Amino acid sequence: MLWTDPAYPDRDWKQAVAPLGFGAEFEGSATREQTTIYFRKHFEFNGPNEPLGLLLKFNSGAVAYINGTEVYRTNVASGELSADDPAYEQKTNNKIVTLSNDLVSTVMRSGENVLAVEVHTAGEDNPLLSMDARLFSSTTFYVDLNSEWLYDDSGQRPNDRTLGEILTVEEPDDSESKSLTVKDYDLKQNYPNPFNPVTTIEYHLPAAEHVKIEIIDMNGRRVSMLENGLKPAGAHRVSFDAGQLSSGIYFYRMRTQSHVQVRRMLLLK
Repeated sequence: MLWTDPAYPDRDWKQAVAPLGFGAEFEGSATREQTTIYFRKHFEFNGPNEPLGLLLKFNSGAVAYINGTEVYRTNVASGELSADDPAYEQKTNNKIVTLSNDLVSTVMRSGENVLAVEVHTAGEDNPLLSMDARLFSSTTFYVDLNSEWLYDDSGQRPNDRTLGEILTVEEPDDSESKSLTVKDYDLKQNYPNPFNPVTTIEYHLPAAEHVKIEIIDMNGRRVSMLENGLKPAGAHRVSFDAGQLSSGIYFYRMRTQSHVQVRRMLLLK
């Protein structure tokens, strides 16, 4: 899985308000000085499918992706780039890219999406790198300027990850029974399991928090979002109907600001 993929783990990435970058003339959130810096922005999209505009403000070369699909490239070489590949020349860009209705229908998904941008300096004596972006329709800003972004300024291209590395599954412990307190996070094993086609997932929160409960297939693709909002402390139950899915192993993941937990379940039809 590439760093541009929506499911790529980015909880350890740094976070700051755009514009981000460095250089003598740069004004904004300062990053480390590297030839290339990688940026990710999570955003919600629930349609309608219509042409979108992508405003990119950057210096010097850049490649932009939505959900892993390249949608714009300029001032850099073609193909996959390393962190050491410089831009062709140092220049300031303010570019609006039009994303056609066909492209939006192809790359956008209902719910959470990811806009990813890699920006390359020109490798000159006094390099300047900057990035900010806006993704918009005629009525809505899905990503706005001066918003918070995740970024990697380690000087290395983010490592590719496997599904096994991303989904660290916690197996249920049937050897003991414990009482959960309000201090515990917990994602219970779904019941029934195996199931066909409906099962129930129970989870516990120690405090009111924004939580996501996602269903993921063996290829790492999210096939359903069961919860995505603020929930109070305590126990919660949500049903999952897999009537439209084929038999097999699926994963369900609970994500909050400070906790991630994954379990597996088996759909048998």
